[in-house]
Parts: sequence; C-alpha cells; structure tokens
Amino acid sequence: METTAYLTKQAEAGDADAQFRLGYRFAFSRNRAFRDPKSAVFWWRKAAAQDHHRAVYDLGDCYLFGDGVRKNAKKARELYLRAIDMDHVSAPYSLGRMYMDGDCGAVDPKEALKWFRLAEKWGDPQGARMVGYCLFHGLGHCEDHEQAMVHYRKAAKWEDRYAQFNLGLCYLYGTGVVASRRWAKHWLEQAKHNGMRKAGPLLKREFSA
Repeated sequence: METTAYLTKQAEAGDADAQFRLGYRFAFSRNRAFRDPKSAVFWWRKAAAQDHHRAVYDLGDCYLFGDGVRKNAKKARELYLRAIDMDHVSAPYSLGRMYMDGDCGAVDPKEALKWFRLAEKWGDPQGARMVGYCLFHGLGHCEDHEQAMVHYRKAAKWEDRYAQFNLGLCYLYGTGVVASRRWAKHWLEQAKHNGMRKAGPLLKREFSA
C-alpha cells in the first residue's frame, strides 16, 4: 500500500490518479483523526480538473451533502451530469435520487425514473431497485407490481439488500407475485446476510417455530 507521503508527492507533481486517491484517503481513512473533508475536496478538485471521473463524481457527493464544502445542489447536479458523460456507473443513480428527493427543485419522479433506468442499464443494483420501487408505487409511471418484481429480482440478484428485503415482503404477502413462504424466507435471509437489520426480526416473527 502506498504511503500518504508518496501519494502526496505524486499528487503535487500533478498525477490525477494520485490526487484522487489522496482525496479518498482524507475522506474515508479508517483513522478518523486523519480524516479531513476539506483536504479531500481540495485534491478531488485538482483531479476533476484533469477529468478524473471518480473525482468528478465524489466531488458531486461533497456538494450534495456539504462534506468539506458548502452544500450546493446545482453544483452537485452539474458534476453528476459530467460524471455521466464520463460513464461513471453510480452517477445516474445519484442524479435520480436528487430528482426523487427534490434536490433539483420540485420532486420529479418521472425524471428520476429516467436516470434510474440508465443506472440499471449500466449494471448498478441501486438503479434496478429504484426502478422497481418507482413501478411498485406508481412514481413517474403507472403502478405495475408485476414489472416492479422484475427489477427487484434483478437488483436482489446483484446483492442489493434493500431489494432483497422488498422482494421477501412481496413473496410474504403475495404482492405482485404468488405468495410463497419459501421464497420470502430465502430473500429475507439474503437481506439479513447482507446487513439489512429489519430482516432479522421479521424472520424471527414469521418463521420461528
């Protein structure tokens, strides 16, 4: 593993990947005392200026959530769009969430669904899950539980614990699918294995003898 001193030297010399990784270290170091969001933003800006797609995306997160910089949803949107142009897999989902949460102005489920569909097309499990969620609840599209199951299954197979939990609930109560306690238990167990806390108590309540 490269030392921080080495990364700093490379970053100061203009290496965009070193700038990104140094920023990442400042943002997510296991040593909480070392974390410095402002330094992360500093280095990600330099890497983004050289079109480092991961730096562009992470900088968007910083502006959206106000980490190391003043919150600015307009700037976050611009950065996510730029990251999408660079084919960053997670950027369409993040932009979709902005439209779903009203960070781009009024809540716009139809626009959100458009970006979630792109995220799913690019293989992002969160995008597939949110397409399912939108179809299930009739957000940006007419309500369609059966089609929602198609996208929940895809996300569940891609190890998205929220989709696994939702799929377990659908099988448990027969929503959009034929009720099946066997499949309900299967998907709830998968969700629990992947860290979905709500799955454990539900499994205990429904399947403990």
